[in-house]
Amino acid sequence: MDVLTARAGYHAMETICSRHKPPFGVFVVNDDVAMGVLIYCRHHGLSLPDQVAVVGFSDIALLEILDIPLTSIHIPQEQMGALTAQTLLDLIEHPEHRLAPKIQTLPVSLVIRGSTVVRPKTEEREPEFLPDSPG
Repeated sequence: MDVLTARAGYHAMETICSRHKPPFGVFVVNDDVAMGVLIYCRHHGLSLPDQVAVVGFSDIALLEILDIPLTSIHIPQEQMGALTAQTLLDLIEHPEHRLAPKIQTLPVSLVIRGSTVVRPKTEEREPEFLPDSPG
């Protein structure tokens, strides 16, 4: 299935661009799909981040290795793996805890690259998509 791939991102961007004209921003489910969005933008002459801002999710190592300018949410994959392994070991050692849900919250961070722009905090803008308030 072709759901969470660069190809899917490319086709999703085709649909988005057929319904909306830039400028706009896209927050994408993962970095693979986001790369498809970037490829679509390049093929169709859409300027990043001026016309389209793109944010991915997971901050895969390939972005840094190949210098791909995709802003992404970094998730602590090693820490997630360690917690998962520890949870599995705990369940093996204490099967009676199987029904007790455990929620773990891990920190994430935004890694800003060339697919978005950082606006100064002093700049306040009204959202352009909201209708004027009655008055």
